[in-house]
Formats: sequence, C-alpha cells, structure tokens
Amino acid sequence: MKKLFVAVCALAIVASAAGVSFAKDGLSASFGLGYVNNVNDEQKDFFKEEAKAAANKKSGTITSYDYGYAMVGLDIALGVRFDLMNALFVRTGFNYTMDIMGGDSSTTKAGVKSTESQDFAAWAIPLTFGINVPVLDGKMNIYGGLGLSYSSATYSLEIKEGADKYSAEWKNADWGYNWVLGGDAEVMDSMNVFMEMETTTIRGGVTAKVTGMNSYMGHKVYNGNTVYRMGIRYMIPM
Repeated sequence: MKKLFVAVCALAIVASAAGVSFAKDGLSASFGLGYVNNVNDEQKDFFKEEAKAAANKKSGTITSYDYGYAMVGLDIALGVRFDLMNALFVRTGFNYTMDIMGGDSSTTKAGVKSTESQDFAAWAIPLTFGINVPVLDGKMNIYGGLGLSYSSATYSLEIKEGADKYSAEWKNADWGYNWVLGGDAEVMDSMNVFMEMETTTIRGGVTAKVTGMNSYMGHKVYNGNTVYRMGIRYMIPM
C-alpha cells in the first residue's frame, strides 16, 4: 500500500516538472457502489467451521451439513471532494456497508436441524488527503490518498435448533485509517466516471455482547474492509 502511494506521488512530481495539465480544481460530489468480499473478516472463520463440520460428519457426530460461503457485502458511498493547486485533493463522505448474501449454515444431528444466520452493517465517515496524476491531457486521472476514518459496525447472529431460537448482537465503534487508489475519466464537461479500491482499517477485536445468548459473551466486530467501487463524480459550479 505504501509503495503504491509513493509511486503516485512520484508520478505527480514528474508530471508537474514536465508542465502537464492536471485535473480541474474545485468542488465535486460523488456517488458510488462497491463490492466487499470479506465482510467482518469472517472468511477464515467460516472456512474453519466448514472444515470442522466435514470432520464431524466423517466421524458420525452429525449426519449432514450445508455451508454456503462467507458474507458478501454491498457498499454505498456518498462523497464530496475538493481539488486544489492543480494536483491535490481532500475528500470526505459517508459510506454504508451491509451484507447482501452468504453467512448462512446448517447442520443436522440425530434428526434435529440447526441453522446459523449472520448479519452485518457498518457506516464510516472518512477524511482523505491525496494526489492526482493526469493522463491524456487531464481527460483521465490516476489518484491515491491516505486519511482517517470513524466507523461504527453491528454484527448479529441467529441460531435455530429445532423449535428453539437464539440471537445475539455485538457493536464496535472506533477510529482508524484509510487509503484509496483509483482512476477516473471525463465523460462530460462536468462529469467523470471512476473506479477505485478503498481500504479502511479500524481497531476491532472481541467486543462485549449487547443483547442475546448467555453462551455467546463476545464476538469480533471488524469495521474495516476493502471495497472495489465504481461511480460518478459531478463537478459543482462555483
């Protein structure tokens, strides 16, 4: 990550020395949709539980199991950005992540089916400072940035064992850092389309249970994730 950002900075310095025109200065607003592959950092744990279920079936402890895949998330991002000095930018916004599929599993033991359903939602407010590098006379740009984020997340678990039903919920909120690397292209005088990868790292770990089952006293709630995002950015007349 640091090497990528250093490369962006080096390109910006070279382009400036060569007298290349940069992206337009001014205020812009953006909307983007993104994909999150490993919501709440559950992927490794999900695979471990699946392997455990397979071993239990082989030993006869359970008669069957059904594991799909770890949670996959949708990210919705609203943002504002200010470009200045023909090379730099600062941006902030509101990002919301929710799981849209995955995270469900079931096992059957002695004719009794047990199911587990996971749910996750998080929001973040990032503040990012970065650099633009022009391509094709400023019609396209490569950009990278680093910053801070404040995020809040909620993870919940529901378990059904025959006719019994249990549920629990955990929350975590904290500060962390973010970095972004992406590119945009002008499609109209005042509108660009962009593609980017943004990673947010928030201090997580096991948090105290908010509500639910006595046997589940703590569970990790990881606010950070990597988002692969596409969207549009509109230059606001000033």
